[in-house]
Amino acid sequence: MSVHRPSATTRRRAPGALALLGAVLSALIAVTATSAPASAATRATTPAVAATPVAAPRTAPVAALALVGTSTQVTVHRVYRRGQVLWIEHVLDERLLGIDGCQARRSGTSWHAGTYRTTVHTVCPAGPAAAEAAARALVRSRPWYRVAVTRVPLVAFTLLADLPTGNGRAVPAALAHLPEGPAAFVEGDDVSLTYAGPGVTQAQLDAALAAFASALGVPARTVSVIPLAGS
Repeated sequence: MSVHRPSATTRRRAPGALALLGAVLSALIAVTATSAPASAATRATTPAVAATPVAAPRTAPVAALALVGTSTQVTVHRVYRRGQVLWIEHVLDERLLGIDGCQARRSGTSWHAGTYRTTVHTVCPAGPAAAEAAARALVRSRPWYRVAVTRVPLVAFTLLADLPTGNGRAVPAALAHLPEGPAAFVEGDDVSLTYAGPGVTQAQLDAALAAFASALGVPARTVSVIPLAGS
């Protein structure tokens, strides 16, 4: 029986073939490693993409609810009798507090040492023109009255819920977040609140709307915020 022995040429080529096989295996291992899923440690070091925060809905901006009211200071000297005081107040009620389509009230009234003083706060949906005209007419008819009119920036609006009926808690809940004072005017019922007052911030307006809606048990987005100016 003859035995085949590799020739010298075959023996010399064997190491080259082995080297080629090793290179192929190394390439396969590298491909497998790169295609494998990331380990827990690798995933932990991968930075997460932060979610973009979504801003909460806000009411109408206070700038869109601006309205100009008036503060009218009236001073009358040489007032010595109670009957004179009553007559002055009757005149003011007719001339300054009874302007059609406006709301007005007196505050800070005093009568001391023969001088009567009071301040009339007025808000009109059409602006300050009617109150200023009434003050000028008062001075023309009674030039001894000292009258000074100051414009007052207000925030004026109506909160209106689309409900057939409401409750008595919504208006007080909203007013708890809004400024009070002689220059603030309020009207309301069980499903609406009309307010006009100075110094209202955006945060106060948002809080008043939220409280109004919560007291009625409805989402804030369903409550309309209606500017009073021009209404």
